Amino acid sequence: MPDEIIDVWMQQPNAGFMAQPWLDTLQRWTGMS
Repeated sequence: MPDEIIDVWMQQPNAGFMAQPWLDTLQRWTGMS
């Protein structure tokens, strides 16, 4: 198996990030709203 590089960037959720309208469906689906 060849060496693999995995590069991960994760947004730390904060109030501004969680208020984004494109997250509305996810928040309803997970019961967060």
